[in-house]
This record gives sequence, C-alpha cells and structure tokens, in this order.
Amino acid sequence: MAARPFARLLLRRLAPQLSGRPSACFASATKSARRASQLGLRIQEQLSGAAHVKDVIRIYQEYGPHFNDVNLATCWQRLAQVAGNTQRPPTAETRAVFRALQQNTGAVLPRLRAARLRGIVQAMVKLERWGCDQRLWQAVQTAVQGFCKEMTPRNLATIAWAFAKSRKEAPELFEEIAVASIPQLGSFQPVDLAMMAWSFSTVGHHAPELFHGIAHESTARVNALNAQDLANIAWAFANAHHEARALFDAIASETLVSGEIAKPRDLANMVWAFAKAKHESPALFQAAAITVAPKCHELKPIELSMCAWAFCRARQKAPVLFDRIAHHASSKIDQFDPQALSMLVWAFAAMKHPAPDLFHAVRRVCTPHLDSFASAGLAKVAWAIAQAGPPDATFFEAVAKESTLRLNEFNAQEIAMLASAFAVSAHYSPELLDAMAVVAASDTSAFSTRNIASMCQSYAALRHPAKSLFDAFGAEAELHVQNFSHNDLVQIAWSFLHVDYDRPSLFDAITAEVMRRIEGLSAAELSR
Repeated sequence: MAARPFARLLLRRLAPQLSGRPSACFASATKSARRASQLGLRIQEQLSGAAHVKDVIRIYQEYGPHFNDVNLATCWQRLAQVAGNTQRPPTAETRAVFRALQQNTGAVLPRLRAARLRGIVQAMVKLERWGCDQRLWQAVQTAVQGFCKEMTPRNLATIAWAFAKSRKEAPELFEEIAVASIPQLGSFQPVDLAMMAWSFSTVGHHAPELFHGIAHESTARVNALNAQDLANIAWAFANAHHEARALFDAIASETLVSGEIAKPRDLANMVWAFAKAKHESPALFQAAAITVAPKCHELKPIELSMCAWAFCRARQKAPVLFDRIAHHASSKIDQFDPQALSMLVWAFAAMKHPAPDLFHAVRRVCTPHLDSFASAGLAKVAWAIAQAGPPDATFFEAVAKESTLRLNEFNAQEIAMLASAFAVSAHYSPELLDAMAVVAASDTSAFSTRNIASMCQSYAALRHPAKSLFDAFGAEAELHVQNFSHNDLVQIAWSFLHVDYDRPSLFDAITAEVMRRIEGLSAAELSR
C-alpha cells in the first residue's frame, strides 16, 4: 500500500512510451510497479533493522535514489533514533550523506503526505545538533503553508512543536496554524493541547484567541491531562502572560487530588508558572515542597533555581526544601549558567534562608566570570551576596570594576539594586558610586519612588558625597511627594539628614504630605 503513489507516478511516466500498445503498457507498468513495491518493502525492512548510524548511512548510499515516501520518512526517523543512542559527533562521510538526504528531502517535500512530513520534522529536531540546513526548514514551512486547514490536530501540534523546539522563526506559519487549530480544538487530544500551548508560548507568538480556546478545552478535560501536560500548559500560559484563573484553579485541584506522583521537574515548572502568573495556591506549593525535597538530586540546575525562585516569589516558606536545594546546588555549582545562579541566590537572600556553603560556592565561581553575567544577573548576585554576608572585598571589587565598565547596560532598578548591595556590604567604591550618580541625576524619571528612596539611603549609608544625585532626587521628591509611600519618605528624610544636606523645601514638602495623610486617618487607624 505504501508504494502505490510511486506506482501511479511510474505509470504516468511510462504511458507516453507505450502509447498504442495498451496490453504491453499495462503489463509493463504492472511489472515495474511490482518491482518498485518489492524494493520499497526490502528497503523498509533494512531500515527498520538498522541498529547504528553507519547502517542507516549505508542503506541510503545504496538505495537512496530508489526511496519511496515511506522509506524517506523511515530513514529520517531511524537515523534520529540511532543517533540519539550515541554522543559521538558524525563522521565526515556521515555529514556528506546527511547533506544529500536533506537535499533529496527538500526536493520531494511538496508531494509528501502530512503524516510523513510530521515524522520527518520530528527527526529534524532530534538531529538539529548535526546542523540541519536552514533551507530545509524553509522548505518545510513552504510545504505546510497553504494547507494547514486540511491537517489533523496531531499534525498541526507536531509541526508547531518542531519549529518551536528548534527555535525557528516562522510567524506566518504559526499564524496559519493558529487559524486552522481554533475551530477544531475540541478534537485535539490533551497532549496536543499542551504541545500547542507550549509551542506558541516558546516562540512568543501572540495568539490570544488560540490560548482562550486551549484554556477552555484544558479546563473541561483537566482530568485527562497527565502531570507533564499540566505542568507544560501552566508554564505556557504563565510565560505568555495569558491570564486563565479557572484553568490554574483546575490544574491545582487536579494535581492535588489525582494521586499521580508528578516528576520533580514537572512540579518545579508548575510552581514556577503559578508564581509567575501570581496565582495563589498554598496547598499546591506545600505538596510540591514535600514531593520535591527528597528528590532534588533529579533536578537540573535551572530547575533548582526555578523552584527556589517560585517559592520566594509566592512567599511560601519551605525550609526543608531550601536546605535540600542548597545542598545539591552547592555540589554542582559549576554546572549553573549565570541566569540560573542569579535566580538561585536572589531567592535565598530574599527569603532570608541561611545557606553559607551555597553562597561561598557562588562567590567562588562568580568572581572570575562576572563578565558573563547580564546586567540584571550581576545586580541580583551582588545584592544577594551582600544580604547573605559575610563581606567579601575581593568579590565586590570585581563587581565594581565590571559594573563601572558596563554601566550603560543597567536600567534604573538594577542601578538601585547595585547601590544597595554596596551599602549593605559596606564596601566603598567611589568610582562606581560617582558613575551611578551621574546616570541617576541625568534621568530621574526612570527611577521609581522606591528606587529613589533606596538610592538616597544607600549613598547616605556609604556617606558618599554626590550632590548632583541628592539635588536631582530631592527635586523629584518635592515635585511628586504625594506618590511616595510613608516608608520611602522616612528613608529620604533620614538620608538627607545623615549626609547633612540642607534642603528646607524638601522637608517642608514631606512634612506637609505627612500631615495631610494624618488628617485623613481615623482614630483607630492612628492608634495602629
């Protein structure tokens, strides 16, 4: 059956040569089709039995020109499967044959059925480390666009997943997939709903109507979703900033009552999603802490960081879990990338959870490699290490040097965090402080009221003379005094007094604002 398209094509090609001889034409074409079918079956049998990359390569070298569509799809899938069993890089011969396979595939893509195409793109994802040609991905996109509405839910979800997994930009394709998927979401299997949500969220393709439909279907069929699907959907909606409170309630309830023991990584993704979406579920976090704590060794570095960040962001204390995370993170600290490190230490510092061994390990690996941190990560690491203590002059000298060189990369919040880190650690770095003061004074509107108060307090604590900064922030505070919280006003007043900076107009404005707020309070509120 698989060779029929090839046989029909053969008949059409032979017909002109055998015109006028109908009996001979039919007999010859039938015989050729039978041979092609038998050859296709032999090739299929050999491909199915191939146990190593070299076996698949040999088969393609010998029979490649005679492959039918089924053989081609099987060749891709088998190659991906056996290649996944080894970490060895492909040989020069293998790379050459792989290029030939890609070229052949690109040439026949337009005639392939969707199911064959699905198998090929799945294999392309797995073989991406071999360097799949961008032109082949483009050919897949061209082949798919135009008939998405004719594709099954599984094929649509798989095509979207393949492009997302390989980080291929294809906005027109994703838009067409979304339009084709929305009317038939009711026919999607639960795993396909999760795959579709994950794919669109990963590539950042805005599709609110699609997400609304996925939320509706997933909520209605939440008990058909396994733990991984639940985690992937929650992650996708949180990452896409698409609010779906009913869906998150259903996910939390299903996770707690299903009885299925979720893998630690799924729970780490799930609590991250709930924290990111600011969806409260204390029971879910408590259950996750109990399940994940004894299995932290199964988590990758980024998952350890995500888990710690989630509990901190959701303000859910889990001391046993944090102890286990600290222990396992310390033992493999060299495996953390800068983003994971900054997320991890920020969470521990913000939760005020003591982890001296962890912070010692972080200082050791960070100090020589601060240039690999983005500005946000550098500010977070500095702040966290300052909060955790003890003071580390070598670390903060390195931070000061790196930050001064790259200060133009820092936004207002990161500058305020950096200043706070140096103030808390009592590490005086006049060159960095002068540079930050110039940046802050030049654009006070970029700083929030909280950041202004924090910057003033940091400079006052370090007793650093920065007239331009205090002038600019003082004027900003006078002009918008009503926007500052009570604590912020107290910090600003203390800061100006601490550095003996005389600015009567600022104190008059603060006094008037405080009195205005007091007059608006009831006796009960004043007593509190």
